[in-house]
Amino acid sequence: MLDWKRIVVGDAFRLPSRNLNYYRDLFLLWPFLLFAIAGAINLLASNPHHRILGVKCLGLAVAAIVLARERRILFLGALGFCAVRFLVTLALTRDWRALVGLLATGIPVILSARFVTNYKPSYDWPDGLSIADLVVGLSSLLLTLESFTLIDR
Repeated sequence: MLDWKRIVVGDAFRLPSRNLNYYRDLFLLWPFLLFAIAGAINLLASNPHHRILGVKCLGLAVAAIVLARERRILFLGALGFCAVRFLVTLALTRDWRALVGLLATGIPVILSARFVTNYKPSYDWPDGLSIADLVVGLSSLLLTLESFTLIDR
C-alpha cells in the first residue's frame, strides 16, 4: 500500500540524524562572519564610538570562533567570502583598496587549499539541505542581525 503522506510531504519535517556539532557550527557561521566584517570596518573608522563598536564586534566574532568545533573551516569560509566580495568590488570599481583586500584575503585562501585537501572534519557533512538546516541558518542570521541593534546601545 502506498503511503501518500510520505510521497507528498516526504521526509522534509523529519530531523536528520546529524551530529549536534554540525548544527552548532552552522549556527555560529553567520555571527562569526558578520561580526568579523563589522568589527574590521568599524575598527578602521575615525570616530571613537565606531572604534568601540568595532572592538565589541570583534570580541563577539572571537567568541563565536572559540565556540565552534571546526574553526578552520569557519575561518577559511569567511576569508573566502570576503575574497569573493573584494573580487567583485575590484571588477566593478577598480579601486586599489579592493585590490589590497583581495590580496589580503585571497592569498591565505589559495595557500590553505594545499593543506585542506586531506582535511577530515570531526562530523559527517550533509549531502543536501534539509528543513532543519534552513531553520538553523535563518534563525542564526536573524538573531545576529537583531544583536547588532543591542550592541550599539
